[in-house]
Amino acid sequence: MTRPSAKHSSRTGLRYRYRLVLSMVAVAVPLMAVLAALITIESSNSLAAAARAKEAGVARSVATRLEDWINERTRDMNLAAEELSGTPTITQAGSLTRLTKAGTDFTLLEVTDLNGKVLLSSRTGTSVDYSGESWFRTAASGQAVMQTPALAHGGIEWIVTHAILDSAGHPQAVLVGDLDLAALNTVLNPELDKGSGVVAVDASGSMIYDTTAGTLADDAAFIAAGSLSTKVQNSAVDQASHREQGTAEYRNLAGTSVVGAYDHVDALGWVILAEQPASVSLAPVNDQRHRSIVIVVIGSLIAALAAFALAMVETRKLRAFADSTRDAGIDVNSAASELSASSDELAATTTQQSAAVTQASATTEELARASAAIADTV
Repeated sequence: MTRPSAKHSSRTGLRYRYRLVLSMVAVAVPLMAVLAALITIESSNSLAAAARAKEAGVARSVATRLEDWINERTRDMNLAAEELSGTPTITQAGSLTRLTKAGTDFTLLEVTDLNGKVLLSSRTGTSVDYSGESWFRTAASGQAVMQTPALAHGGIEWIVTHAILDSAGHPQAVLVGDLDLAALNTVLNPELDKGSGVVAVDASGSMIYDTTAGTLADDAAFIAAGSLSTKVQNSAVDQASHREQGTAEYRNLAGTSVVGAYDHVDALGWVILAEQPASVSLAPVNDQRHRSIVIVVIGSLIAALAAFALAMVETRKLRAFADSTRDAGIDVNSAASELSASSDELAATTTQQSAAVTQASATTEELARASAAIADTV
């Protein structure tokens, strides 16, 4: 019997080994990929939620700072109006001067009569006639006015007023203050991460100030930066029209994809946007995904190596078992061949003995006939 060649046996072992490796890898890799995807999705969602929560916190913080600043300026106006109420003009002039020196957040303070005629100005030789403004009638009636910044008189005016009362408690004049827009450089600029920004948007959707424009010194700088002429249109502003707070992903005025949060300043009707580039805000999410891919690749290589090692061991065992089985088969075949030869010899011997018996029987019959013949003769 011909034994299988060593080359054929080696090829068979290799095929089995690779099939075993491929089978184990085919099971292990998808399983690791699914587990890594599930873990990554959960982790990514948590990191993204943390990034959005951070921006929401910044938006709330900035909105609160602005509200506090507005309240402080309103109190300044209230105190000044009370100090000016029922006093002669010379005393009013002194109070107005003191207010101007103490309140650097006003670019101009004026006292007007109820018809809008300027009686006093904090800036010598400078006065602005507000009598034709839509808000002046409200201010003259005794109601406090807080305007949002607007383009007027060749610059940007941010008007806040308070009535000056006579001794009977009736309006006798109006204290008009023009807030300095440059104060927003400080108020809207908390400690932000690199690349982050805060944008103030008024009720009409116009941009008031974008901190990424840097420090703006005066009205001309604000106008050059697009203040009140640039419309802000994004999903955050849209959502802010019917929600108090929230977050959104959108493209900012520079066209950069950002993660943003919005909040309201009710006293002004403004929306405050806190923005951070998505590349920065979601960097931990991307890093997590990259790490997951690396882990899956490394895990696949380890699984392949482990499967290959196991296949080597199992292949050796199976090959040894196959060799022992083949040797036993050869021995059995040899024994069977010997038994067959012995059977053939036995059959030949039996045939010879049968022929001898036949011949003896024939001889016996001849003797019997001879005996009968002798008996007949006798």
